[in-house]
Amino acid sequence: MLAPSSLLLLVAAAAGVAAEPVTEVVPARYVVIVGYNGGAPDARTPLRFADDDATRLFLQLAPSAERAWLLSTMDRETAKLFPDLSDVAREPTRRALAQSLGEAFWLMRQQKERGRATELIFAFAGHGDVNDAGEGYVVLADGPFARSDFTTQVLAASPADINHVIIDACSSYFMVRARGNESGRVELTPKLLDVLSDKDDAALRARTGVLVSTSSAAEVHESSELGAGVFSFLLRSALAGGADSDGDGRIEYAEAAGFVAAASAGLDDPRARLRVYADAPLQRPHSALADLAHSGADRFLAVDESGP
Repeated sequence: MLAPSSLLLLVAAAAGVAAEPVTEVVPARYVVIVGYNGGAPDARTPLRFADDDATRLFLQLAPSAERAWLLSTMDRETAKLFPDLSDVAREPTRRALAQSLGEAFWLMRQQKERGRATELIFAFAGHGDVNDAGEGYVVLADGPFARSDFTTQVLAASPADINHVIIDACSSYFMVRARGNESGRVELTPKLLDVLSDKDDAALRARTGVLVSTSSAAEVHESSELGAGVFSFLLRSALAGGADSDGDGRIEYAEAAGFVAAASAGLDDPRARLRVYADAPLQRPHSALADLAHSGADRFLAVDESGP
């Protein structure tokens, strides 16, 4: 719970009415968000809310970014909810993703030439799985986008000082961790998470943080009541300030993961209870996924849970 003095400082900074000028140089952020409801090649049932989750996260993160891209094919209900974005969103294809990333990387290099730090936020909501070679992939409109594609085309190609990766997909853990040469689909148990090792380039991993959802059923869990995927909904709540356990206005990886895991622990369906894997960038272990003072919001509501 935020102390009254902390809350006043947070509101003042966000509203631009601080007593003294803020001299902090905020990193230039670029946001690429992909959401696709379509099923995997094995004809898995399409999702309902991946497009909603991507769109809502885009709306939440875009105000604090230098530039943001949304790649999603909205269904009829989502297009009605967000009419201004249905024409802005690009198709969630490999080509559109490459174009969006190319634009983001070009803009980042310009910022770096000026001496400004840069960050990339890449988020995906949709279906995913593990292929017969044990490699994770997510599903785009024109087919699978494998972990090796993700590593080379997104992370290694990114000139950003820090990469933030958020994935809400079935078997999403295998998009950021190699599984070796085993084959077949598996459940993401705590024991499996403990024995997997990192095989990526050390320098790349040092500047990359990941936050992915897992569950005992290795599935995306959606809620009609929430109109969202459970992980995506809780993550947005975390980034909006719910996870700010120390009251400093910054949502770090551990805070976001702890909030999501704790909030899902009480779900009636045990298969939907999330095990969140969070790994902050090694060279910036306290990197913030969200900074409320630079979120674009000018008001914050504090709820006192202690009662009257």
